[in-house]
Amino acid sequence: MSNSKSDEALIHELNLRLLHLLSVIADKNGVPVYEEEEISRAISGYYSDLFESGCVDGQPKIVEALQPCISDAQNERLIVMPHANEIKEATFAINADKVLGPDGVSAIFFQSNWRSSGQRW
Repeated sequence: MSNSKSDEALIHELNLRLLHLLSVIADKNGVPVYEEEEISRAISGYYSDLFESGCVDGQPKIVEALQPCISDAQNERLIVMPHANEIKEATFAINADKVLGPDGVSAIFFQSNWRSSGQRW
């Protein structure tokens, strides 16, 4: 038996022992349950409810909590298209051997082909 399988078996056995040790547990309504099957159902239901995604509309609270932190004038400056020389400077500032971009192309491609690729900027 591999190590991970033996670990799984041990965890499973410990969980079973723990289940047999429990003589009473409260269900989600706070009602005590005593039977092994009811205890198992209460535990299973607890974790199902815990990890189940429900329809909770928290958007109004989120929007209410968010406050603007920049002015309209600042926003206008932030969304303006950069100048061609800014794009070139940024492109050549990237280490050519670093990770590929989201398009799967590395910076060295654009740096070595700047004459053709940089023309569109």
